[in-house]
Amino acid sequence: MSHYFQHPEFYDNPVRLSPEFQQAPISFLERFFCDYHLSELRSSQEEILEACLTTDSPPFDNPEKRSDTILLHKNLELLLEAAFLLQKQCKTDRLKK
Repeated sequence: MSHYFQHPEFYDNPVRLSPEFQQAPISFLERFFCDYHLSELRSSQEEILEACLTTDSPPFDNPEKRSDTILLHKNLELLLEAAFLLQKQCKTDRLKK
C-alpha cells in the first residue's frame, strides 16, 4: 500500500511537484515534453501494461483489476495527449505576444 494513504493531508494535492512548478505547471509540461516524445510515452505505457497483464502475480491475477488497469492506462494516454496539446498551445500563445 502506498505511504500516501497514511497522510490524508496529501489527498488530492500535488506532493512531488516542486513549488516552482506548482505555481507554473505549464513550465513542467514544457520540460516534460522536451524530455519525452508522445510516441515514446505511448510505447512505454504499452510495454508496462503488457508486462503487468501477462503476470499471474497479485494484483494482476484478478481479471477485474486487469480491466481497471487497462482503463487507467488508456485514460493516462488521453491525459498525456491533453497535456501535450496544452503545452503546445501555451507555447504558441507566448510566441504570438
